[in-house]
Amino acid sequence: VSSEKKMSKVADIMKSGAKKAPAALEKDFEKLLNKLIESKNVKELKEWVKVVTSDQIPASLPAPLLKQFSVVLEKLQSTEIIELAPTALELIGSRLMTLEEQDLLIRTHLASAYAVRGKNIQAARTLTPIQLEHTSENITQEKKAEICIQIAEYYFEGDQAADAFTYINKAAHFMPEEAKIEIQLRYKVVFTRILDTNRKFLQAAMAYLDLSQKAGIVAESDLLTLLNNAVTCAILAHAGPQRSRTLGILYKDERTKNLDHFDILEKMFMDRFIKMEDVKKFEESLQPHQKSLVDGKWTVLQLAVLEHNVVAISKLYNNISYEELAKMLGIPLLQAENLVAKMILENRIKATLDQLNKIVFFESDKDKIEKFSDQVASLCNSLDELIGDIAAKYPQLANVQVKYQQVMKMITCYM
Repeated sequence: VSSEKKMSKVADIMKSGAKKAPAALEKDFEKLLNKLIESKNVKELKEWVKVVTSDQIPASLPAPLLKQFSVVLEKLQSTEIIELAPTALELIGSRLMTLEEQDLLIRTHLASAYAVRGKNIQAARTLTPIQLEHTSENITQEKKAEICIQIAEYYFEGDQAADAFTYINKAAHFMPEEAKIEIQLRYKVVFTRILDTNRKFLQAAMAYLDLSQKAGIVAESDLLTLLNNAVTCAILAHAGPQRSRTLGILYKDERTKNLDHFDILEKMFMDRFIKMEDVKKFEESLQPHQKSLVDGKWTVLQLAVLEHNVVAISKLYNNISYEELAKMLGIPLLQAENLVAKMILENRIKATLDQLNKIVFFESDKDKIEKFSDQVASLCNSLDELIGDIAAKYPQLANVQVKYQQVMKMITCYM
C-alpha cells in the first residue's frame, strides 16, 4: 500500500470527522494507529501524531488517543522508537499540562530504547525533564521514586556516578514507607553500588552485607556475589576501629568461608602483617574504580594494605622508629610518618609521634585501662578530700564519711 493511500486514510478520517461523533472518530484513529504500528511505518505514525496533537480534532480526543499510542509504542523496535518518540514528545510539549501521563509513558519507552542500544546517558536525559516536584496526583510518590531510581541506574551504567548519586537521593525523598519491596531493593542496590564507586568502602561493605542477607527477596545466585562484594569493600576500607568491627562481622558469617578471598579476610581480621604479593590474586578481581590511585601515590589496595599493616605493627610493638617502620612498610620514611600522622588525626589509631627522636609510640589496650584507672583514682581522691572537708565543718555527718571510706575500699579492690 502506498504512503499516499495511507495518508489519505488520515485525511479521510479528518474529512468525515465533522459528520461523526467524537467516540466514533476516536475508534477510527485507534484502528488506523494499530495498522500503522503493525506495519511499523514510522513516517506515517509521525503524521498520525501530528494530526492527533493538532487543533483539528475535538479537544476530548488527544488524551485517550495518545494514551493508546504510548501503550502500543513498545511494540516497535528500539531503533523505530528512537526515530518516532522524540517527534511525539515535541508535539506533546505544548499540551504538557493535560498530557502529563502520556508524556511520561513515551519518555519511559524512549529511555528503554536508548538503554537497549547502550546509550545510557541519553536514556537518563530523556527522563530528567519530567517535573516530578510539580506533577499531578495521578503520578504517585512511589512512581516518582521509581523514576528517580531508573534515572540513577541509567547514569550509573553510563559511568556518571555523581549524577546517579543526585537522583538516588531524590528517590529517597519520594520513597514512601509502604513502597513495594522490589522498588526498595532497586534503591538499595543502586545506592550501594554508588557508595562502592565513590570509594565509600566501609558504608558499601555494610550495605552489601545487608543485601546479601535478604534471602527470598534477592535471587539465591546473587546473595554470595553481594557477600563477596561486602568482603572486597571491607578489605579496601580505611583501617580503623569501624573497619575492624566490619571485618569481624564478615569473618563470623559462615558463608564467607566459601569465598575465594576468605584467607585475606582472615589475615586482616586477625591483624596479621600482609605483603603485597599475598594479595595479587585479590587485586586481579578488583573493578577499575577499586584500582585507582589515591593522592597520586598508591592504589586503593596498596593504601588499604599499608594502613592495615600499621595497625598490625601497633599490636606487636609498644614503639618503633620511623626508619624501622618505613622498612617494614616498604615505603620512604617521610611517607611512613605522614601515613601514621593521618591515621592518628582521624582517630583510626591511638599513637603519638616523637618527631625529635623519630619514634612512634603506640597506645595499647593495657595503656587505656591504666589511664582509665588513674582517672578513677584521681576522682576518688578528690571526693575523699571533699568529704573530709564537709565532715570537718559538719561533725554530725561524720558517719557519712565512714560509710564513704568503706565504699572507696571496695572500689579500690577492683582497680
